[in-house]
Amino acid sequence: MALTSYEQFKQFIAVGDSFAIVCGGGPSWDNLSAGLALALFLTSQNKKVNIYSEQMAEAPKVLQNFWPSGQSAGTGAEIILDIAATGLASVQYQVVDNKLRIMVAPKSGAISADAVSVKTQNDNFEKIIALGLADFESLARLLKLSAAAWSAKAIFNIDTDPANEAWGAYNVVEPTAISVSQMTAQFLLGFMDNFVTADMASVLAYGVMNASKNITKKNWGRAQELLERLQKKGGRLLLSETVEVASPEAVLNLSGLQLWGRALARLKKINKDVWLTVITRADLKKTQSQLSDVEDFEKHLAGAYFSGRPLILLLENENKFELKIFGDKNVLADKITAGIVEAESLRDVYRKIVEKLSNLE
Repeated sequence: MALTSYEQFKQFIAVGDSFAIVCGGGPSWDNLSAGLALALFLTSQNKKVNIYSEQMAEAPKVLQNFWPSGQSAGTGAEIILDIAATGLASVQYQVVDNKLRIMVAPKSGAISADAVSVKTQNDNFEKIIALGLADFESLARLLKLSAAAWSAKAIFNIDTDPANEAWGAYNVVEPTAISVSQMTAQFLLGFMDNFVTADMASVLAYGVMNASKNITKKNWGRAQELLERLQKKGGRLLLSETVEVASPEAVLNLSGLQLWGRALARLKKINKDVWLTVITRADLKKTQSQLSDVEDFEKHLAGAYFSGRPLILLLENENKFELKIFGDKNVLADKITAGIVEAESLRDVYRKIVEKLSNLE
């Protein structure tokens, strides 16, 4: 009998001592949440794990709290010095002009340049788990590997995007899934339930809650049931480092999440890490949302994404245009203020906002 996709994944991670988990981008942090949960699981199985993502350094503190032991927010390198012939008397270092200078004193003789080598983490793994990466090019860009290097490694490709090219040696692509975090949670709870810790459950719950654009009436019950199962494993429903809710019902409001998903899909990054997005009259009507749902963004969702950086929300309601600013308003240098904006069209006010933000120094 043929193995299911998840049974194949169980076998894939059972064999091998070192893994690279490569996470695609996106403002929901879904892929990185799933990657962190898998990293925590593999680390608990005494396997070596490196995580790669374009957004590692920008990840919210709530996710950084779940880095597995030894994993930093960037890709590291190892500097190797052969001291077999000289011995080692002392080591000092300093940073000058953004350059790390390491001063090594030998016990005897002299250290030659060819005694020094640098080893990056890129080749230091046997297998690759790709999360939310549609094609080979995305993987190669993140790992900075040559075609020969990554083609020699076994790759398991997991995604929800129907445009995924099924490019791995093994592929699990589920367009009907809520998120990659949901797929990962179902795998761990279904095949590795005894090993799921409270930390794994918490980070998976964060990914599921924040992948809001894919939560619909059809799969609403699945999302709520999954979060309840993660809570039973000790998982916390964290919206940010300091905001936790008691139950899925407290955060999962269908119309509000659908509206938030539309706002995320239109995110535009401007100068100085300022983000801009839009909610239209059509959005409010289609999701059967109220203005109170927009207000909930600041209380719950916006803070989870944009703590420390401003998010400008342009809201079209009836014939009025209103600006709402979430996060650190000081970055905007008083060039943009919240409130009603006079303009003839949504396109006109959007263009004016982009022009002002682009001139921020």
